[in-house]
Amino acid sequence: MANILVVASLRGEREVSVVKQILERHKGDSVWLVVDRETAKLLAKLEASLMRGVNVLVFAGKKPEEYALKVYKAAVPDIVYLCDKRSALRALVDFLKVAPVELVEC
Repeated sequence: MANILVVASLRGEREVSVVKQILERHKGDSVWLVVDRETAKLLAKLEASLMRGVNVLVFAGKKPEEYALKVYKAAVPDIVYLCDKRSALRALVDFLKVAPVELVEC
């Protein structure tokens, strides 16, 4: 079982399908999903069964560096999917790019 971290700030419905595919691919793994407020609204339309077992964190924009460290410590990711299309989670993405994890751009 892998620890998966998905960092997503999406622009629209089409990009939601990419996150949906990632969640489907990693059913049974420990999945953490970090989103901004606008993306949380887009993802609220996903099927409840798809979100079962997914730890969702909504970034509010306060203390981004501290938040990045807390997310990394909580998720302990093996694989990180970077889907930061709107650059709303830039501090977290920058931190993860120097962390010793496998990065996948989406």
